[in-house]
Order: sequence, then C-alpha cells, then structure tokens
Amino acid sequence: MARDWTDLFITSGGASGVATTTAEEEPARRRGFFSRLRENLSKTRSALSAEVQATLLSGDVDEETWERLEEALIMADVGASTTARVVGQLEEEAGDGGLEGGEALSGRLVELLADIARPREAGSDRIDLRREPTVIMAVDVSLSMKATDIDPTRFQAMQTAAKQFVDVLPARINLGLVSFAGTATTLVPPTTDRAQVRTAIDHLQLAEATAIGEAVFTSLSAIENYQDSLDTPSRDLPPARIVLLSDGYNTVGRDDTQAIDAATSAKVPVSTIAFGTDYGTLDLNGETVPVPVDRATLKKIADETGGSYSQAASAGELEKVYADLGSQIGYTTEPHDISPWFVRAGVFLAFLGAVLSLLWTQRLL
Repeated sequence: MARDWTDLFITSGGASGVATTTAEEEPARRRGFFSRLRENLSKTRSALSAEVQATLLSGDVDEETWERLEEALIMADVGASTTARVVGQLEEEAGDGGLEGGEALSGRLVELLADIARPREAGSDRIDLRREPTVIMAVDVSLSMKATDIDPTRFQAMQTAAKQFVDVLPARINLGLVSFAGTATTLVPPTTDRAQVRTAIDHLQLAEATAIGEAVFTSLSAIENYQDSLDTPSRDLPPARIVLLSDGYNTVGRDDTQAIDAATSAKVPVSTIAFGTDYGTLDLNGETVPVPVDRATLKKIADETGGSYSQAASAGELEKVYADLGSQIGYTTEPHDISPWFVRAGVFLAFLGAVLSLLWTQRLL
C-alpha cells in the first residue's frame, strides 16, 4: 500500500514502528515540523549575521578578515565561486581606498549579496553590479520651464525631483550635472560628492532657447574628460549613461540626429524624460505662448541610443520616473552560465532525498 507523504512527519510508535495519528492531530504535527525548520533556519541566519559582523567590525581588515569572511559565506551555501567573486570585489575596493572601515565593508557586502539574490528574468541572464559607473544628469532650464501646468512650476518640480534622484543613486556612482537652454554647460563634473550636485540644482537659472543636441554633446564631453582622468585602458572603463530631461523642442544648436550618432559612437545610452503637458503655456510680454513637449524627438533619442524613454505630466510622475531610473542605473544585463545552479539544485535534491529517507525510517523525527 502506498504511503501518503504526511506519514513522513509521524514520530515513531504504532504497528511496524510507524505511529498512527488522528486527522485532528495531523495538522499540528506538520506545523511542528515546519516550526522547527524555521527555527533552525533562523538560528543559521543569526549565526551567519553575527559571524559576518564580528569579522568585519572586529578591528583592522587584513588577510585573516577575508579568510574568515570566505568561510562564513561558504558555510551559508553562497557557493565557492560566488564567494570568491564577492570577497574579491570587497578586497579590491578596500585596497583602492573606496571602502574604509567595517561599516562600509558590511554595507557593500549587503549590496553585493542583494544583487545576487535579485530575481532574474529568463533564467539565463543575471544583472551584474558594476563599479563606479558615470551618470550625467542633463536638465532643461529654458524659459518654458516657467510654465505652471505642473504645480508649482515645471522648473520647481524638476528641481525637487532631480534632488531626489541624486539621493537614490548608489553612493559609488559618479554623478555630473549639465544644464541647457540656448547653450549647454557642465555645472558639476562627475563626482561622488552629492552635496555639490544638490547645491548646483538649487542654483539653476532659466534662460532662452532649447539646445537638446548640445546637451548630449556636452554630456559626452564631461564623460570623456572624466574617463581620461582615470588612467584606465578603454576596455576597462566603467559604463556611462546620460539622463536628459526636457520640456520642449530643440530650437538651436546641433540637431537630434547628430546627437544620436555621437552617443551611439561613444556607446553611451541616453535615457530621456519628456516633462510637461500638452496644454502648458508661457506668458511672454503679455502674450500667451503654448509650450508643448516634443515627445517624439525625446523618444527617438532614447530608442536609438539604447536608453529608456519616460514621460511625466506631474511632479509625482517625475519623482517616480527619477526614482525608477535611480534604482536601475549601475546594473547591466550580461550572459551568465547557469549550469552551476543546476548542479547545486541536484545536490540539494540529493540531500533532500536523504532527509526524507531518514524521515521514512523514523531515524530523524
């Protein structure tokens, strides 16, 4: 007679060494098993957390620190290759002076492990966290940003959302700021000094005309100048991206086609945000002038350079767009050999089979 899987959770006793249980008792027995399982997993997690904290916060970081950390991660079944990659990344960043002290190391470890645990699409790709990518935020400061179709004005809503974008970007990302109206200017070259960028956003000034193409070229120059200062082979340069917000049409300077060609050649995606409504107007010398958004051009720039296109018709929508971009930037999808995961799954199933066998013969419970 075939045994039901619930028999595996019955303690010893009864005929032929197998305990009998009533229907009322069975759910309680199952809950007891899973309660003990959760308790043991909680103890394992607590022990791992305590070991990692003790390792990273115990004092000077030396070779023994990395060895203890590797042992703790392997014991937690993170995997030998993943452990080597994570610890190697931490050791490299600590050696470069990018991470100082146990708190910084602990925070970076959490970031790396969270990335590994992030759900993946299609199973055959993973999102690999890169070090020190460069982002240029290009913002439109043309007079049309005075329009009040966005409360309180397009300009003020942009300033608030832009500063929130600064705050949500990972601290290791080098962020620069470009403003554009009739011309484009690099206000802040790429830096990890967030206060400098926020201060520059607070002091933005409006001006006439809109030079979207020039904004892309100036942003590319800022990226190139920063990368030249790294003294790094071109193949090892960190990735870069431009995030461009505009509320109007290109009126001066080089056109969007030239900007697209330049960004494509430099392999720098341009993510664009179309900000404003179709009914925005501006009062110029007593005359009401419509200031609609050129969504088609902004979408074209994003699509043809490999960036993302978004549109926002309110302050709340703009804040969400910036927040979404901030959570995405710094990650890139790369092919990844997933065969080790199948091997690990096989080992786990073999272990599970052994446990169930012990349960079946009443040796474990």
